Amino acid sequence: MLLASLTDFAALKGHRVVRWLGSEEALAENPVVWRHDSVPYTQFGRIDIHLENDLESDLERDTVALLSQMDDGSDFFGLYLQRLEDPLSPQDAEEDGIFRTRELHELSVGLIERVEVRAESELKNLELFLWIGGVQLSFLAGEVWEDFRIRVPDESILVQVDGKRPPDRS
Repeated sequence: MLLASLTDFAALKGHRVVRWLGSEEALAENPVVWRHDSVPYTQFGRIDIHLENDLESDLERDTVALLSQMDDGSDFFGLYLQRLEDPLSPQDAEEDGIFRTRELHELSVGLIERVEVRAESELKNLELFLWIGGVQLSFLAGEVWEDFRIRVPDESILVQVDGKRPPDRS
């Protein structure tokens, strides 16, 4: 997949997602909390999107990471894409660890039918919406703080499926 820029989200349309992997971040660390009733999102530091490579055999895959940059005064913040040679690999959360890399079975796979972005400008992408098989996936540049308040924009990625926190299928 060719990306014209780090924010070329439209380039995802028409590609087929075959796998999602993510580096999930706990919502709180003492004790470790992965889900909370007051938080309608799952929180990630990075999400790898594995796409069928349309240039070679179906066994070859293209991987693009979805990342988020916090507002550091550089006039660039929010969501962006990055081509990767070294994708994430699944591993269990360490005991009492606040990060876990896992396969995201709760996110739909298949053809990306539609792409929309909510942005303040080309370099300030707040939210990405992808539709796969009629299911809306949303990715928000934000972060859940220890008191379960949500800050937008920020450096994490908050995920919903059809407007709700994805079910825990980890």
